Amino acid sequence: MKLKNRRVLIVDDQENIHEDFRKVLQNKSDALSVLEASERSLFGTGEETGVGDNGYSLSHAASGSEGFDLVKKAAKDDLPYCLAFVD
Repeated sequence: MKLKNRRVLIVDDQENIHEDFRKVLQNKSDALSVLEASERSLFGTGEETGVGDNGYSLSHAASGSEGFDLVKKAAKDDLPYCLAFVD
């Protein structure tokens, strides 16, 4: 059985945008986790998981050329991205 591809590439030159994607995609999907992530962001409480609880594997690039290099490497390694958010 083939595993689902949950690799996501985020390309943006602003670190806060990358952080927003981490908050949304690397935390549990239930409403409580969203509130916990907001609390951590506002008050600096709790722990960051650092692990994609939803099973998403995130890659980050600060420029289009850096993102393109990641896409080429992913294709070469037969580990393509299922989705890219590009600014």
